[in-house]
Formats: sequence, structure tokens, C-alpha cells
Amino acid sequence: MTETRKKRLANDYRELMSMGGPYLSVRPISGRAPYYDEYELTIRIRTIIGPEPTYRGVHVVRLSFPAGYPTEDYPRVVMVTKPYPFHTNWFRSGAWCYGSASHNTEGAGNYVVRLMQTLQFDPNMIDTNSAANMDAANWYTQNKHIAGLFPCDTSKLPQPVVGGMIIKKVNKF
Repeated sequence: MTETRKKRLANDYRELMSMGGPYLSVRPISGRAPYYDEYELTIRIRTIIGPEPTYRGVHVVRLSFPAGYPTEDYPRVVMVTKPYPFHTNWFRSGAWCYGSASHNTEGAGNYVVRLMQTLQFDPNMIDTNSAANMDAANWYTQNKHIAGLFPCDTSKLPQPVVGGMIIKKVNKF
């Protein structure tokens, strides 16, 4: 394991563990402290899972850091809970499309915050021009004008703590 990867995985571990609370539970499942390369996240916010719309409030996802992370590869997120979110940023396979953030500079904490913002249907996190699910993108475009539909959850999301400071900036599309 390279020094860069070791440092990043250790920092990501500290960030993720600082974010636990009512809306997020984090459980390392692969690796050794503090160099975990896979986590199970339980997210307790409401998202849309069908165009009716149908909602769900608890989601289990797998977050993994491939061997090329952070210099050559992005973290991977796959929804374990089915049905998968009906969202422009979620593939029908359950994989999350993370958008245009850089894997070199964005820590795992902010990455998870963006993930949770997509589940909330935060309008700032929806890019219908680059959709992983075109049916969901078309549905969103047809319904985004309906008052109270988006965002579908307004819970205050946890923020990562690094070195005793809360990081407030989140990359958006």
C-alpha cells in the first residue's frame, strides 16, 4: 500500500467515523484500522424509489475504495437495499453516479454528504443532462415544478470533522 493511499484511507476513516448519528451509521467491513477499504453505511433519510412517488426511509449502501484510490480511481457506492433509488444519479444496477468531483481532492466525508444529498433529491445535486437513469431524469423534469416534492427530505445532514474542524464545503454539479 502506498503512503498516499495509507494516509488517505486513515483520513477517510476518521472523517466517516465522525459523522455517525441519527441519519448515518458507519461500519467498517474490510481492512484494518485505520486503513479500511470498505464500509457499510446505513442512511436514514427519505428518498424516492418509484415514480408514484414511492418513498423509503432506510438504506444500506456499500462504500469501497478500489486499489487505485485515491490517485487513479474513485470510491464506489452500491445500494444494497432494494428497490434502488429512482433518481437521475443512481444506475438501475444500484451503483451511484458520483458526478464530477475529483477523487484526488474530495475526502470520504464530503463524498458521503453528496451521496446523501442525492438521496434527499436536493435540486442542486440533480443533473438531468448526464443521467445514470434517463427514466428518472425524465420523471424529475416533468415533476420538478410540483411544490413540496423536492427535496423529498430536509434533514440536516452530518458534516465530516477533520482535525477538530467541520468541513462545510460540498462539491456540487
